[in-house]
Amino acid sequence: MTGQVYGQNSRNAVSLVPKVGYIYPAGGERGTVVRVMIGGQMLRGAKDVHITGDGVTAKVLKIGRISQNIRGDQRLLIADKMITVQKQRMEEMGADAKPSKGMEKREAQIKRKLQQLEDKGELKNVKIPDHPLLFDIEDKSLRELKHIKEMLQFPRAKKQPNAQIANTLIVELKIEDDAPLGIRELRVATKSGLSNPIKYDISSFNEVTELEPNDDLAVVNEANLEELPAYELPIVLNGQIMPGDVDRFVFTAKQGQKLVVETQARKLIPYLADAVPGWFQATISIYDEDGNEVAFADEWRFNPDPLLHFTVPKSGEYEIEIRDAIYRGREDFVYRVKIGEYPYITHMYPLGGAIGSKTIVNVDGWNLKHQHVAINKHLYKDGIHRENAKGKNWEANDLTFVVDDVTEIRETANNNSIANSQRIVIDSSINGRIENVGDSDVFSFIGKKADKISVEVIARRLGSPIDSVVKIMTAEGEVLGWNDDYVTKVGHLHKDEIGVITHHADSYCSVELPEDGEYFVKIIDAQNKGGKEFGYRLYVRQTKPDFRLRATPSSIMLRPGGVVPIEIHVLRKDGFEGDINIALADKPSDFVIHGGFIPAGQEKVWMTVGLQGKGFSGYKNLKLIGTSIDVNERKIKHEIVAADEVMQAFLWRHLVPAENLLVMAQKVKLQRNLPKHSQSILSDGLVINKGEVAKLKLKMNKWQKDRISDAKIIHGIEGVEIAAINKTDTGLELTIDASDDTVVLGRDNMIIELIGTVESRKRKSSQQDGKAKPKTYQVSFGAIPAFAIEVTE
Repeated sequence: MTGQVYGQNSRNAVSLVPKVGYIYPAGGERGTVVRVMIGGQMLRGAKDVHITGDGVTAKVLKIGRISQNIRGDQRLLIADKMITVQKQRMEEMGADAKPSKGMEKREAQIKRKLQQLEDKGELKNVKIPDHPLLFDIEDKSLRELKHIKEMLQFPRAKKQPNAQIANTLIVELKIEDDAPLGIRELRVATKSGLSNPIKYDISSFNEVTELEPNDDLAVVNEANLEELPAYELPIVLNGQIMPGDVDRFVFTAKQGQKLVVETQARKLIPYLADAVPGWFQATISIYDEDGNEVAFADEWRFNPDPLLHFTVPKSGEYEIEIRDAIYRGREDFVYRVKIGEYPYITHMYPLGGAIGSKTIVNVDGWNLKHQHVAINKHLYKDGIHRENAKGKNWEANDLTFVVDDVTEIRETANNNSIANSQRIVIDSSINGRIENVGDSDVFSFIGKKADKISVEVIARRLGSPIDSVVKIMTAEGEVLGWNDDYVTKVGHLHKDEIGVITHHADSYCSVELPEDGEYFVKIIDAQNKGGKEFGYRLYVRQTKPDFRLRATPSSIMLRPGGVVPIEIHVLRKDGFEGDINIALADKPSDFVIHGGFIPAGQEKVWMTVGLQGKGFSGYKNLKLIGTSIDVNERKIKHEIVAADEVMQAFLWRHLVPAENLLVMAQKVKLQRNLPKHSQSILSDGLVINKGEVAKLKLKMNKWQKDRISDAKIIHGIEGVEIAAINKTDTGLELTIDASDDTVVLGRDNMIIELIGTVESRKRKSSQQDGKAKPKTYQVSFGAIPAFAIEVTE
């Protein structure tokens, strides 16, 4: 067999490719070795964990499963083991720590019940379940044992079972002293494929992981437990919220400290498929020693993750509470809360600069030593970028900004009407702010009849809270075009560059000018708000058809001789409707692609990626580019961004960008080349008239021909089917049928997956005629390279 174990991109097969739903804790301090739990699906057989960036290595320690139904006999074994470990910890603590009478009574009851089961022969095949919480239980402290007990005894009726996070891995991460700070992407590799990426954060602060029970820190639930300490700052708090759960921690602070309390929840897992509104909506509260709430947050501007700036009123201990806004919870409701007196930038101005040149921006926020930061020092391609704000001996949070190649203009004061508008030129970017409640900015330009002018605001995508509204007007105030929120969707799929914004507050509109003359562009905030943080970049330009591309999924596995389907999504801008050619960015390359053509007007295409020759072992980034020629013979070229299509709240889908399109390649001992169609099909495609059939011949070796019995269309033209599969001297012949009334005219790529029957070398089926017959099962022989198919009248 060659290629990927199918399902990752096939919509006609059950997926065997691993999927990751969460990692906990979702970050670690550099210079430490930490153990994390990864929850997901199809994780059995995990052999490796890949993490982006330098300074972090991973090792798989244990593969397990979170069982919702631990049997009574198993619970007895767990309880007996936990009491044994508890007594060992108490002995280590000395004479002051002794088992209570209740514990000794409980131990006697458990041993009596276990003996009864053993006498009946009912413990013969019973083992402690392979639960991740029980890994290395012999090394747990009393507090950790109590946490395990609380989690295992959590009321079953409150739990929300989810098969997508039922498999678990225990992974050890070694974080070097010089590991770069910030978010990484982590993927799990099995023999069946490479998982989607999950975010993992590297910090320079001391890290703490919650231990239940911590709902009410004033209640002492059990003797001989170590008291939870009041943590010194700075600190990172890690936890998971279960249904109805509330987590509390105590920290010490000094009067006058200006603390940043930063929550990461949705930032770690942007979307949950089976939860409304589609993410963990965290809230945080801070209480003083008298139990008074002194601070609260449930968001930060439009970001669901709460952020607080807390000036400590007096020295002492404070308690922070974290929960879900509507008391939901599950293992993937993971959070990180950073608390400390560290620099945090809340907004900057301007929100970008010219391509290829250093831009100095003004910054504002908390605990800042400098009010100016240099951005865009080494960027030579347009678009939205993220950079960590830092200088000599200081480092703050990431900044999001845009760079481009148009004329830069700064907004001037008192330009809030047509009468005192600010003159600009077409093809410019205006850096401005809605500085006050009720403020508006008006700009004027000279245009010619039939000029096609587009106006676009980029602000919310850069972190600005402005909810813009733009209007294009004549000198008499006639509105030629206007827009509030610009949303691009195809069905339930949101198609935007950022992928994690659900309120598309940026505006866009385009018009054709009716005559020569002066025209005006007005921008306001739809919610009548304003302030220094309400910055924007306003583009006024000749309509410039363009596009962006996204490739899903962001993780694939390849074997020599095999191919894997990927989907390319087009984000068309300014009326661009042209063809797009997809090619490899690097040549020569280990990779080969087929079907890299997107017809005019089409929103997406499926194509295939394969390995050339013997390939390689390990991981490599696959870089693809898309090119086109517009109606003015202008060449447009863009690198394709890797992404994953994820669901939000049972319905909406989003293209969430990833750092890279990562390929895991495996060498095989015995390479069997994949069945291939003719070179003419690859170059010219297959043309078929509606109502007719066509023959597709596949060349393959005898071993494959004897075992392949079925073929399925992974992607093709609606209504076109495989009517028959017949064997020939050189391989197989597929009958492609376009006779159904539902067949749609047009052109697209077709990708076909071949299915066959093989014999197990180990398993035997029931005996027939006195002989054991080998057990057979169906497997995928992989896909054949994508080819173009066109259905005509």
